[in-house]
Amino acid sequence: MNNAIGEPQGIEESLVTLLCYKSSKMSDTRLTKLLYLVDLYHAEIYGHPLTEVKFKRYFYGPWASDISRIKEVLMSKGILREKRSKTQEGNTATVPKPALNQVSVYLSPEAMEVADAVLNDWGNKSTNDIVAYVKTRPPFVMTSFDEEIDFAKADPIAALARKWEQSPGETATDIIARTPHLKDLVAKAMRQEEERKFADPSEASALGLPI
Repeated sequence: MNNAIGEPQGIEESLVTLLCYKSSKMSDTRLTKLLYLVDLYHAEIYGHPLTEVKFKRYFYGPWASDISRIKEVLMSKGILREKRSKTQEGNTATVPKPALNQVSVYLSPEAMEVADAVLNDWGNKSTNDIVAYVKTRPPFVMTSFDEEIDFAKADPIAALARKWEQSPGETATDIIARTPHLKDLVAKAMRQEEERKFADPSEASALGLPI
């Protein structure tokens, strides 16, 4: 007998349910990437992923076998159903769809805030856009093919960049400018880099660089 028919249990089931019910377009690939982004955003802000889903690096971005299992559990509970449909990219696929008019999910305010941020940022973007983003960001880029992705390598600057509505580069520059110690370290590194450009010490000296 199913436990709590019609209600998702735990963080993973609740998040998959939320993403499927709040996204107007969905596919298995898109669901995987959106759930990955939830874990990525959470890791960037709080230092650890929200779920225990194990993502691996594959050709088309992060992939996790756990998601198929979670989806099957939700279908067995009558929360999700599968339907042949066209994806945002125009392909025909079997996609997860809501099976109920409404469903309750139980997530902490922190978890709901992160999930809503992902949906606000990516809910209307194409799956290809999402894949292009995650494939250029830590920790995906720091992971070898077919290896599990370590969210401890996520970039906390990315979370601040979203909050400040800047590019990560602009945010990094602002952080350095606001932190005297970091500013001094960067200035020192820049001086050392300039020194290495000159083979002749007199040329560096003429520019006022230490020799």
